[in-house]
Amino acid sequence: MWPDSLRGGLMIICGGPITTLSIGQRVPNKANKGPLCSAGECKKDCEGRLQKSAANMATLKASRTLIIREFDVFFAFSWRDWSTTLIPGSILAIAAVRSTNLPLPTTIFNYARLVIWLTHFVYLITLSNQVTGVEEDRVNKPDRPIPSGKVTLDGAKVRLAVVAMAFAMMGVTFPDILEETICWVVTVGFLSLTSAGKHWVGKNLVGMTTGTWALLRASWKIMAPIAPTNERHILAIALWAGTFAQVQDIRDTKGDAAVGR
Repeated sequence: MWPDSLRGGLMIICGGPITTLSIGQRVPNKANKGPLCSAGECKKDCEGRLQKSAANMATLKASRTLIIREFDVFFAFSWRDWSTTLIPGSILAIAAVRSTNLPLPTTIFNYARLVIWLTHFVYLITLSNQVTGVEEDRVNKPDRPIPSGKVTLDGAKVRLAVVAMAFAMMGVTFPDILEETICWVVTVGFLSLTSAGKHWVGKNLVGMTTGTWALLRASWKIMAPIAPTNERHILAIALWAGTFAQVQDIRDTKGDAAVGR
C-alpha cells in the first residue's frame, strides 16, 4: 500500500491518481507512452522527482538568502554616502529629463541604467575606503561592517574586486559614459593607493573635484544629451565641492589622529 502522505505527492508529480498495486505488477508508463513499468519502478521514479524538487527548493531558498544578505551588506557599507552620490545623481537626472522629449520607455530604461551605475559608483568608493581605513573606522565609525564584524576584511576585498570589475565593464558596455567611468576608477585608485590621495589636498581638492565631475556628468549623459551650458555648470559645481569639501572631515579628527593624518 502507498502511505497517504506519499500518495498525494505522487499524484502531483505523476499527474494522476495512484492505484494500489502489488510489487511486480506492471502499469502503463503514460508519461512517455513507452513499455510498462512495475509499481516499484514507478514509486522509485516518483521519489526521485520528489527529492529533486526538494533540492531545487533548497537551492532557491539559499540563493534568496544570499541576495538578501548582499543587499544588507551593500546598505551597511554605503548608506552614509547616498546623500553625496545616489541622491544628487537622481536629482540631476530629473533636470536632464526635463531638458529633452525622450519617450517614457526610453526614460525608464535610462534611469534604470543610471541607478545601476550609481550603485556601483558608491559601492566602489565605500568598499575601497573601508578596506584601507579599518583602523580609522574603529575610532570614528565602529558600526561599519568591517570593525563591527559584520563582514571580514577578506570578504570586503573580494567584493571590492568584483565591484571594480563590474563597474569597469559598464564603461565598456556603455561607451557614452566611458570617460566618467575611467575618471572614477582612477580617482578611487588615487585616493586608496597613494599617500597623496590620503592628504587633505589630494583627497578634497583633487578627489572630490574629479569624483563630483564624473558623478554629475555621467548622471546627465545617461538620461539626455549634454549641452555646453550643462558642462560648465557641472564643472563649476565640481570645483566648488572640491574647494569646500574639507569641512566634512572635521567630525573625523579623532580617527585621523589615530592613523597619523
